[in-house]
Amino acid sequence: MKIIGVDENGYGPVMGPLVVTGVCVEIKRPEADRVKNDVFHLRKFAFGDLKESKSTFSKTGAREKAAHLLFEASNNLAHFVVLPSPSLKNCSREEASFCISPQELCSRVWDLFRSTRMVASIDDCFSYRGVVCALVCPRDFNAYLRQEGKKSRVLVRVLDEIVSSFELDGETLVVCDNLGGTKHYSRVFPEKFCDEHLGQGYVQTQMILSTGRTVPVLFAVRGDQQFPIVALASNIGKLMREIAMDALNEGLARDGWKGKRVSGYRDIFTRGAVRFLRERPFSTECLFRAR
Repeated sequence: MKIIGVDENGYGPVMGPLVVTGVCVEIKRPEADRVKNDVFHLRKFAFGDLKESKSTFSKTGAREKAAHLLFEASNNLAHFVVLPSPSLKNCSREEASFCISPQELCSRVWDLFRSTRMVASIDDCFSYRGVVCALVCPRDFNAYLRQEGKKSRVLVRVLDEIVSSFELDGETLVVCDNLGGTKHYSRVFPEKFCDEHLGQGYVQTQMILSTGRTVPVLFAVRGDQQFPIVALASNIGKLMREIAMDALNEGLARDGWKGKRVSGYRDIFTRGAVRFLRERPFSTECLFRAR
């Protein structure tokens, strides 16, 4: 039985990409039978002392730890897929200097991994099957938002891409944090979800993928705190966004920005960087989101 844990990073910022990450593991028997009988049995599958990304990244060494986990989960990046934003292929040279390519992303992760000396945390009751990460640049985020009308619909669209990227042979369950505070997925997204069951703090439903396949999904409030597989996706995604923001800050410095490091969130330095970029003599649609 395959379990795909999914989480997003960068849903609310004004700069930098939205990152959605999926981590796939295959659970062996008899644990798989226990999960079928009670999906919350998944809470017992631990990845060392891993916690949700906000807690992990508040401590020293968080990047190295996340890089180590990514290498474990993707078999030394052999099963690591980055889904880049489509519009990055057509952005200007000036815009591209603020962004990061999948190749450069993997190179920086490799450098982080080489600096770690951590012990593998693999559990003998499951095995890793790969990691898929989607980086949605602001230009594509804005375009998706115009098409879909709601930010939660943008997340559902990317969730579909993530899950469809895995080999979905046999039984599969997707576990995800709740999307944008939505409770009734089949009502809000009737074309994507059906057979919904609401519980205390969670929703179990069936997702109709763009490939035509239907997979069961568990949306849980604070899923990254409840399910280690979601926390793992959260930490890897946080690392991807941090590295993308490194590239953006390096581009700002090359272009003459004198302010402090930009987080991308709605702080004074990010707002200053947005004003700085708006004055540049080139398009900056790939760098910050529409108001």
